[in-house]
Amino acid sequence: MASPPLQLAAAPLLLLLLVVVPGTRSSRVFSVADYGAAGDGSRYDTAAIQAAVDACAAAGGGRVLLPAPGNYLTATVHLRSRVVLEVPPGARLLGGTRQADYPPESRRWYLVLAENTTGAGVTGRGEINGQGGAFVVTPSEVKNVMVSWNATGDCLGDECRPRLVGFIDSKDVRIHDITLNQPAYWCLHLVRCDNTVIHNVSIFGDFNSPNNDGIDIEDSNNTIITDCHIDTGDDAICPKSITGPVYNLTATNCWIRSKSCAIKFGSASSFDFKRLVFDNITIVDAHRGLGMQIRDGGNVSDVVFSNIKMSTRYYHPLWWGRAEPIYITTCPRHPDSKEGTISDIRFINISSVSENGVFLAGSKHGLLCNLKFKNIDLTYKRWTNYTGGLYDYRPGCQEMVKHKTGGMMLEHISGLEIDNVYARAEVHDIIAGCVIEVARLDSGGTFFCRLVNVFVHVMGDVFPELKDNEKKIKDIIRDEEESFENTLAKGYEKFKKAADAVKDNGGTDAFVLWDTYGYPIDLTEVMAIDYGLTVDKEGFNASMEEARQKARNSRNKSGGNSIAMDANATAQLRKVFVAQEYITTATGDEDFGLVLESTSFYAEQGGQIFDTGSIEGSFGTFNVNNVQVFAGYVLHIGSFTKGSKVLSLGDSVICKVDYNRRTLIAPNHTFSHMLNFALREVLGDHVDQKGSIVLPEKLRFDFSHGTHITNTRDAKAFALLSEEGIAKGVRRITAVTAGCATQAMELASSIDSDINEASQLEGAFLEKKIASIKSGLDATAIPAAKKADLRGKVSKLEDELRKAKKKMGEQNIQKAVKSAMDAAEAALSGNKPFCVTHVDVGLDTTAVQEAVIKVMDQKGLPIMLFSTDEASNKAVIYAGVPPNAPSGFKVLDWLTPSIAPLKGRGGGGKNGIAQGQGSDASQLRKQWHLRTALLQ
Repeated sequence: MASPPLQLAAAPLLLLLLVVVPGTRSSRVFSVADYGAAGDGSRYDTAAIQAAVDACAAAGGGRVLLPAPGNYLTATVHLRSRVVLEVPPGARLLGGTRQADYPPESRRWYLVLAENTTGAGVTGRGEINGQGGAFVVTPSEVKNVMVSWNATGDCLGDECRPRLVGFIDSKDVRIHDITLNQPAYWCLHLVRCDNTVIHNVSIFGDFNSPNNDGIDIEDSNNTIITDCHIDTGDDAICPKSITGPVYNLTATNCWIRSKSCAIKFGSASSFDFKRLVFDNITIVDAHRGLGMQIRDGGNVSDVVFSNIKMSTRYYHPLWWGRAEPIYITTCPRHPDSKEGTISDIRFINISSVSENGVFLAGSKHGLLCNLKFKNIDLTYKRWTNYTGGLYDYRPGCQEMVKHKTGGMMLEHISGLEIDNVYARAEVHDIIAGCVIEVARLDSGGTFFCRLVNVFVHVMGDVFPELKDNEKKIKDIIRDEEESFENTLAKGYEKFKKAADAVKDNGGTDAFVLWDTYGYPIDLTEVMAIDYGLTVDKEGFNASMEEARQKARNSRNKSGGNSIAMDANATAQLRKVFVAQEYITTATGDEDFGLVLESTSFYAEQGGQIFDTGSIEGSFGTFNVNNVQVFAGYVLHIGSFTKGSKVLSLGDSVICKVDYNRRTLIAPNHTFSHMLNFALREVLGDHVDQKGSIVLPEKLRFDFSHGTHITNTRDAKAFALLSEEGIAKGVRRITAVTAGCATQAMELASSIDSDINEASQLEGAFLEKKIASIKSGLDATAIPAAKKADLRGKVSKLEDELRKAKKKMGEQNIQKAVKSAMDAAEAALSGNKPFCVTHVDVGLDTTAVQEAVIKVMDQKGLPIMLFSTDEASNKAVIYAGVPPNAPSGFKVLDWLTPSIAPLKGRGGGGKNGIAQGQGSDASQLRKQWHLRTALLQ
């Protein structure tokens, strides 16, 4: 039973965030159709759309609706204050492709443009499309050549194209629930804006088009970007300072793919950047991950990158970037340029798989100061064929410089703090590629592990640890070779089938080779060349993206510090943030997030699930159903109960944790520590925890060890559900405690009883029961040792069933042959030229076929045999016509019309034998005359 709330000293509540965006507030709607818009995609609707916008603004604001379905071709649309452009699903706003469609000044070339507005926005879950493909002069997988409208002299070079959506000198900007597709140039551009929220925006740009930025935040402050999907050719999120500073930018819960830099400060950087947070970001196949190119004298300070997972790879050097996961530089654009500094930058909980190392390069007068790296996991791995060994200082400075690849490259740094940073080069793919070449040479057995002693002899004096670990190194390489040889054997068979089936090996097949058999795509491409084939890389990438999306949907959030205090505490409300703006009161049934200065709720972190409960006060009750850490803040997510009053600034609130649920979590937490201790006691101090999850119903514990537990029966303190390998040298234990453990044991006992009952059954009843037991056994969470025992019992039953079926099969053959031979003898005695009869062997096709063959071989007589199963009302039919039958008579001509009344069909005909099945055996006797009439 939960303890009563304990009144403690009040502490301030800092922030209330809306987590689920509520519906659009009631406002007037102005449909562009009412102003003459056609929406046919061929006629320009500019005048109608602009008229609706202006009418909406004159009425004090509201929504301008593009009715769906419809394609609305337009020149520049100018938004006004308090006007929200709503593009619903099924509607598209299409950008014109003529220079005349845009204003005379290139700085105002946007499809949707808001200047000096307050409260303007874009929403609707539909699409704004810039028709970027029309601006491609020469398509290229390396880099497209683009149209340039530079004839006016208003802009230079190849960057003279219209942007998609722009807000200039505006405040209270709201852009949410919209898809921005195929921009010709920059996609979403904020210039000198204040208080902007960008939520649930999907951006899709041509991956081969240059300057195809996702979101550019120029000289703008107080910007929030959440839950965005950005897939574009150039920089994805790009703060830059040209005429003023960039302050207070937060980007969270975003997915990014970029052929340039995923998150890039600069390179335009004449003014300062302060207080920027990037949290819970996934970056995929970017040319550069987290970048700061401070080229123009501005300073950067107080920036946090946290909870970021990324992969970076090489692309053609025409694109800036050399696969760096983290890239920071203050090298000046020109020799006489001012040098800015970068200070107080924190990287927390970052993991990357990259083709290059971290690049940290200050300059003589532009130092990198107070950089902190905590909980960083860097994996170096090559998988493209582009040349490495280059550092990219562009634009300006030293340009491209040859250099050996390192885990971290450091220049001009003052103050570097490293805490739990793990960097490694992944040798698996290196070994894998070499194993393929050695396999082609047919070296016989493992090869590379035999080179270890030579390597140790040469390098052992320089690296003494090689001598100490020679056997371990040899064993690891041998395991990798043997493992990949098995991969080759399995995958090669799959590859041959795919190669025989298609001229161009499908992307799906290539993905199966990678996903199921561990084949890197580049190895598949090598094998395809040997067969004269090519690999569908687009299909492979599509399958890869589908798998990544599934993984993203279940990714974990982590970080922050655990909270240790009494289970109940009080706090005071200081600020409220709802519907993307600060307010002084809040109520309603939306989902909110409360941030307290102190809390008794445990946030999800370190593998342990969050607390649930309630927050109470004079306003009523706020139910807490999730607690997460974002950028160091503990966010209590939930909603008000029905009947709750207004929550206001200064209200005193009481935190109440659900003790009953925490009581279920506590033993699993404790046993995870006990399990760690026990593993180290039994296996040795080298055991290393690699992760854990603590839930109310179970615990999961990952650890590394060269060997693993051979008998899970030794774990008797709780119900150990599984022990398995999840990666090279890493094992995972899943277990339950308390009531869940008892339930697991009871389920095991119930299945055991089912197996004992099944042992009394025979034939089809036994087969059906075994299938049911196996399905339940595989899906049920029961102790691993007991599951192994039960599987043994089931296997024994299957063996008995196989023996019984084999014996029955032999008996059926004997019965069918005897019945068929007797019928054939009777037919011959009666001078009949054929035999049609029924044998009683159920649906045993082997027995029926064997009987037909015997009659043909020994009696030389055409024969048709039927056997039926009353329970399923099905029939099997075999017919045979020996070579000495009348010329022109074919067995299928006899079988096909005979089986049709039974609602079946047949096939075959080779060697004079055909077979079929019917789903209505009741028609057999009614149609008997057909079988005989056909041969008469």
